Parts: sequence; C-alpha cells; structure tokens
Amino acid sequence: MNNVEISAQEAVCIVLQLPMRKASRQVVFINTSPPEERVQLLKPLDDINDMEDDCEDIYTNGLIKRYTMRPSSLENVPLQTGQHGKICVGNLAKNSQMS
Repeated sequence: MNNVEISAQEAVCIVLQLPMRKASRQVVFINTSPPEERVQLLKPLDDINDMEDDCEDIYTNGLIKRYTMRPSSLENVPLQTGQHGKICVGNLAKNSQMS
C-alpha cells in the first residue's frame, strides 16, 4: 500500500536531483517594518573580529539600506518596480553589493 506510480521523467528528476519546475520570476522580500522592528543579519564573525573594538557596524546592509546608499545620480529617482525611468527593485537587489 506504500507504492506510488511515477513517470519516467519524474523518476529521473528525483534520482538526478533536478528541479521539477522552473520559474522565470524570483521573489525579493522587502522588510518595510519600522527600522527599530526589522530583523538584521550579523556580518560574518571573521569580519566582526577584524573590526576596531569601538566599531558598531556589525550588521550586513539590507535592500533598504543599500537603496539609501545609492549613487547621487539616482538621488531623485523613487523606488518603484518595473516602470520606465524608475529603479527596479529586482535589479537593485541583484546588482547591489552585500557588505
């Protein structure tokens, strides 16, 4: 009673650990909670150990922080998705340096 019939294609995907489906879109979560309520990720321990003792910059830069640190040439461009002449959130997330 524990046997299940599957197709040959599905069996190959399972054995070779191939994805069963692919998507052309990716989802980027943007935490829009107030800054004091946002969860932040710590930098790697090696990076924290290499910092000065009085340095308090122990968190990685999230998407919103990277947006606020964008080049001055984009200063007056609002953050919106996919409209002509606006910054695309996906491109900002993909092209921004994590540090």
